Amino acid sequence: MSIKRFQKNDIEGYCGRLDLFRSFLIICLIVIIVRIWYLQVIEGNNLKKEADNNRIRTISEPGIRGNIFDRNGIPIVFNRPSFTAQLILENISEDVDKGKLINKISNILDIPQDIISAKVKSLPKLFYFQPIILKKNLDRESLAYLEEHKEEIPGVEIKIEQRRFYPFKGMASHLLGYIGEATQSNLRNSKELKYGALVGKSGVEKRLDSTLRGEYGWRKVVKDSLGREKNELAALSKNPGRGKDVYLTIDLPLQLYAETLLGDRQGAIVAMDPKTGNIIVMASHPSFDPNLFSAGLPQKEWKNLFTDISYPLQNRAIQSQYPSGSVFKIVTALASLNEGLIDENFNVTCRGSMNFGNRNFLCWKKGGHGNVDLYRAIVNSCNVFFYNLGKRLDVDTLARYSRYLGLGKSTGIDLPFEANGLVPDSKWKMEVLKKPWIKSETLFMAIGQGYLLVTPAQLARMVAAVANNGIKVKPEVIYAVGDLKNNLKPLKEEIPVKKEVLEIIKKGMIGVVNEGTGWRARVNGIIIAGKTGTAQVTSIKTAKILKAKGEFSSELKDHALFVSFAPADDPKIVLAILVEHGGFGGEVCAPIAKELINFYFNATKEERENLLANNLIN
Repeated sequence: MSIKRFQKNDIEGYCGRLDLFRSFLIICLIVIIVRIWYLQVIEGNNLKKEADNNRIRTISEPGIRGNIFDRNGIPIVFNRPSFTAQLILENISEDVDKGKLINKISNILDIPQDIISAKVKSLPKLFYFQPIILKKNLDRESLAYLEEHKEEIPGVEIKIEQRRFYPFKGMASHLLGYIGEATQSNLRNSKELKYGALVGKSGVEKRLDSTLRGEYGWRKVVKDSLGREKNELAALSKNPGRGKDVYLTIDLPLQLYAETLLGDRQGAIVAMDPKTGNIIVMASHPSFDPNLFSAGLPQKEWKNLFTDISYPLQNRAIQSQYPSGSVFKIVTALASLNEGLIDENFNVTCRGSMNFGNRNFLCWKKGGHGNVDLYRAIVNSCNVFFYNLGKRLDVDTLARYSRYLGLGKSTGIDLPFEANGLVPDSKWKMEVLKKPWIKSETLFMAIGQGYLLVTPAQLARMVAAVANNGIKVKPEVIYAVGDLKNNLKPLKEEIPVKKEVLEIIKKGMIGVVNEGTGWRARVNGIIIAGKTGTAQVTSIKTAKILKAKGEFSSELKDHALFVSFAPADDPKIVLAILVEHGGFGGEVCAPIAKELINFYFNATKEERENLLANNLIN
């Protein structure tokens, strides 16, 4: 095999081609350098502007909140479009004076500067791309001004979003609740939430927040330097997920009628199906308008609402705790009978008062009731009779039967912030007050006074257990979620009380309405069982002194109560009604019960529809 050797002319040829290649590389390098110089020096500013004018941004889109309906499918909460002003810090160039910008935004939108500044400072630099909510539900004037002066307020954008709307205003506001912007605590506790997200703050809106809220989506958009969208990259976007609809157990027309009957008075009404525990009505007054929160409540109005001494945000049905008054005599009678301390023929002579120790215990009827047995004592709510039962009962036994009937602990209803109430006993007093229980306190407890505290919802549950022949049910407010009806069997618990004892109590409660203190609750054609109550806010002695001095105010008047169920032989509805400082339960609350029971069983379709139409807002 021969090996070719390079000749001198071959080497010269290769060197020539190499020089040519080097020259080509040098020319290319010069062209690249010139091009880079041209782009950076000559066209640099223009290209920077063009890059700034076209930025791809990812915009988070919150899920569309689910609607809320009553048990019959009538919408009571839904969404409708509104305009929101928001600030995106990423779109503000470094040469902009943020202080002056915040001042300008404050003046335009009528928002305190410190609130805007706090929101700006609380957002980490890493999340400057996330919008800061400035003001929701913009009026047309503000919207037009922002659009016209957009170049003067960099970073401010207008967003069209869904606003929560409550078409019946304050109706069932405590049950429904309201929504508000997520706090730092909310954001820390949930990875699903983003800055500026709206979450439920109370009621069903809070209890089922994750169910109603839906899932976040996102939009990939191209924006110019002013933050204006030029186009959307649909292929890279994802639509937000819609939250599930929720159906409540309430009957909307009956709820509206209950709220109408309460009027301007402070108090609560709870209506429940005794067999299922379904809450048919939950009214609490004074109420509030949840639309104020979804629209963005100004700081001054927020403060006024939270410092209002009538506590309009408090759900009196489950959060307020009251002495039960004579309604508690149901428990005292039931405990005495079931323990064998008395029978239904046991009788007492009432002369208007009774001495015990060094105290005189008064009956509400000055001249007394004369000779009364258990039936007459329940019918006429004789205090002296029940003082005598208090002498026979020890406080721990009375407390035990109170707990059998659901007092002294939360009902377990599907709502946040429920109060436990208080059933005192000897152990409680020693632990809390560091004093032993004295017998006279049992006498007061026997008529529903003293340390005992209950909520209207607990009273409804207690009466339902009597109506239900000793079966205690858990109150429910959720009827269905989405298409899935709540088919779970109601949580039931049988209380250890003899059936014959319950029949005696029910017989007395029927007498209360037919011939006793609750006669104002009578409805033609319907047998109603009930019990009146009048809970003292101050002692009779103190009230007399203040009245003599002319210093007795309406805030010191007794609370009025009435509990009932109907029809007595096959209960379909249980009522617990409380009017704060209303006076006598038979005079104030029994007439409300009459109207509600009559409406529930006898209202025509036209009457129900008219009630809805007359309370609907635009």
